[in-house]
Amino acid sequence: MTNKKILALVFFSLVYISGIAQVNTENDIYNYFYEEKFDEVLKIYNGLDENGKMNLSDSAIYMIAFTYFVEDDCETAIKLHNELINRKPDSPNSYYYISRCYLKMNKPDDALRFIDKAIEISDDKILYKIEKGRLLRDLKSYKESETVFKELIEVDKINLPEVNYYYGVTLMGLKKYKEAGEQFLKNIENQTDDSEFITLSKINLGIIENVSNNFARSNQFLTPFLDTEFESGQILSFIIQNYNGLMKFDSANYVADKLYEIGRA
Repeated sequence: MTNKKILALVFFSLVYISGIAQVNTENDIYNYFYEEKFDEVLKIYNGLDENGKMNLSDSAIYMIAFTYFVEDDCETAIKLHNELINRKPDSPNSYYYISRCYLKMNKPDDALRFIDKAIEISDDKILYKIEKGRLLRDLKSYKESETVFKELIEVDKINLPEVNYYYGVTLMGLKKYKEAGEQFLKNIENQTDDSEFITLSKINLGIIENVSNNFARSNQFLTPFLDTEFESGQILSFIIQNYNGLMKFDSANYVADKLYEIGRA
């Protein structure tokens, strides 16, 4: 066998072994990521040389970027998402996550700029419009958030539990309790499952009815959460107010004892 053939054989063997190692590395990243062992994900990534990092798949980089986001290292997360944008400029997900990073970094203008870019280039604009509405709500820009959700419902004809719920919460921020209640009630009446948005709609509608002094109706929505995983000090406090308003003092005292136990825990 000639020297050239030997060198070629060695080269392709190294490439093959390197490829196997890369696959194993990515499998480990996937496994640790889905097990939420984020420290292990970063340990693997930081142990790679520059060539190893460059050869990671888009999916692996996406997971690593998300891990940095979870670990509050938004600058590194943004850097990795920018790398993904360089690979796929028309991928809206990275723009969306950069937006979330900037929101976390208290840079609302940048956050809005990137979510708008995600909406602009996405084929599925609805998803990112929902996220923009949520972002504006989180910034307490309730009027702007209301505009986004109103457009989703009235123009885009979207009737999703999460849209109705977030719109309702936004309206509560504007103290438009009647309109907010209508959104929550729409969710409850149209419910097809016990998703978190249906549950949260019931809780918020119960709170609105309490604020409106409709104590019996408020308890219709809130008392089913007694002795469930959703039982909380806030819910118990509203139920106590409702029972007192209805002059059902024994029931109020019973719930007050539960609230006391929560406080002791």
